Amino acid sequence: MKGKTSRKKFIVALFVCVLVALCAPLKASFEGNQSGTSAPEKIFKTAKQGCTPGLIAFLVRMPKGGDLHNHLLGATYGEFLLESAARNKLLFDPSSKQFYKPNAAAKLSAQQQAKLVPAEKLKEPENEKAYYVYRDAISTRGAYITGKIHDHFFATFLRMLSTNRSFGQMLAEVIHRNQTQNVNYLELILSLVDQRPVENSLQGFSIDNLENAFHYAEIAYKKARIGEKTVTALNGIEVEAHKLLLSKYGEGGFPVTVRYILETWRNVNNKTFFAMAYCNMKAVELDPRIVAHNIVQPEDMPFSRQCFSDQMKILNFLWQKLNKPHMTLHAGELVLRDSPVEPMQDRIARTISEGHAERLGHAISIAWEKNLPQLIKRMRENGICVEVCLSSNEGILGVKGNDHPFDLYRKNGVPVVICTDDEGVNRSNLTMEYVKAVKRYNISYEQLKNIVRNSIEYSFLKGKSLYQKRNYNLLIPNFQNVRAPEWTPDKEQFGLMRKNLKIKEQIKLEREFVKFETEVCPQLSRIIH
Repeated sequence: MKGKTSRKKFIVALFVCVLVALCAPLKASFEGNQSGTSAPEKIFKTAKQGCTPGLIAFLVRMPKGGDLHNHLLGATYGEFLLESAARNKLLFDPSSKQFYKPNAAAKLSAQQQAKLVPAEKLKEPENEKAYYVYRDAISTRGAYITGKIHDHFFATFLRMLSTNRSFGQMLAEVIHRNQTQNVNYLELILSLVDQRPVENSLQGFSIDNLENAFHYAEIAYKKARIGEKTVTALNGIEVEAHKLLLSKYGEGGFPVTVRYILETWRNVNNKTFFAMAYCNMKAVELDPRIVAHNIVQPEDMPFSRQCFSDQMKILNFLWQKLNKPHMTLHAGELVLRDSPVEPMQDRIARTISEGHAERLGHAISIAWEKNLPQLIKRMRENGICVEVCLSSNEGILGVKGNDHPFDLYRKNGVPVVICTDDEGVNRSNLTMEYVKAVKRYNISYEQLKNIVRNSIEYSFLKGKSLYQKRNYNLLIPNFQNVRAPEWTPDKEQFGLMRKNLKIKEQIKLEREFVKFETEVCPQLSRIIH
């Protein structure tokens, strides 16, 4: 008992030390000439109007809050995938553009085997052509040559999986990359749960008798100990990531806060969809690290169109039965090139009303919605946030610039957040997504800061907000002075921050903005002019 008390005191003391370091007074120390050219707004304006490297220099150092739409598998870069393939002694096939284990490769034809290249030798000069094939296949880089980006994009994921890079390795990579860009929070989308025991129990599944399916799902879920296995799998991923971060970068613990969103596939039959959605939505209540449920895969595929109504019925049913978990759903990732107009006339509205989406991934087809004024009003008043992924929208759908509804949402008061989607596939990162947004949409510095604040305000972190009624100019009474350069938390504020994860992250962001504007911007003013 005494040991537990001592450990608890140590943890509390450690927490206080971290908060003191985070919230230490920051004094304004602007340098430069009397015209005030080093003021953050002016520096940003200069960077925005100047060369792209200057804007990158500003934005990579600016606090960016969180990335709320980031697929872990699609976030890993091809170079690191190849390292994993080499460690796993895999063989690359330039024809299929996938890797094979030696025992699987032995079953290929003699002609195919002759073309295989060991992963560890793929970068050697004599294998240059094969390496180019790999490099183009593992991201959208090669698709920009052919112009067939949509199909190429979705084909990359099976190629990535064939490298056998573990989720732990991916997680360490993504955490470190974002930490170096002043990103403090990640909600990562991934497949974690094996739904097959539940799916196998749903014999005679009927969309018209979901209560019966739910009954058998409950029995199978408990019997197969799926909940326990889900937590064990997540623990394994995080333990491996911790070890890698410590060994490669000397980082003990996670330097950013990470939460997870579990994905259900939409291009599957109704029975499989039910089983996946059941297990994934159940997991949201299972572990505090798992914060929401999502549905993924292309919306323009036949199953997505044909089964949409049934899928919404399933989601609505399970949402009611499983204590109304947080939902962020891909919706309206559609254009006329790939879809008839009919699905676009109510896809977003129904995803909100029937799928209970609190956030929307992409939502490109908003203009085609039948009841657009009412829908926009509902999104604005209910804070239905849109996860904007500019590189993906440009690559997959061919939508960019004024063809994108980014400004339609912003000018109508619908909250938006800037996200990466699949930074490894797109050869991008959160900094470059902000660069695109700034260059294309004439965003002011204050508007930019509020978009960053959205990424924590509309996250699924537990706790009340630092802001009143989502107005970033109105802080709650306990923290009215949190933006003052000299601010440090008192005892009461320490206690509130310990209990409230959302406020803790929001205060961390506000303090980082103070530090950025008082310490970093003066230095940037010397090179951005």
